[in-house]
Amino acid sequence: MEVSVIQNYMSLCYGYYQWWWRTFFYGASVAFWLFMLMTYHLLFKVTIYHATTLLIYVILQVIIAASIGLAAGACAVAAAFLFN
Repeated sequence: MEVSVIQNYMSLCYGYYQWWWRTFFYGASVAFWLFMLMTYHLLFKVTIYHATTLLIYVILQVIIAASIGLAAGACAVAAAFLFN
């Protein structure tokens, strides 16, 4: 969230007043790294023998990463609103 607040401050200093989506994506970027970590875990740490198990794992991986991304993005925007 600190990165989102700093980005918001820099955007406002340079006169860019449409900062909402950029702040949201800075906060939600944690979901990308979580998705990459779960993919690494899938490729190198987990042994899966059935295609259905792999499909369930990937679907849950996407749902979890998207949920955390939405939550973190919303928290970043809320922190930026409090900062403003």
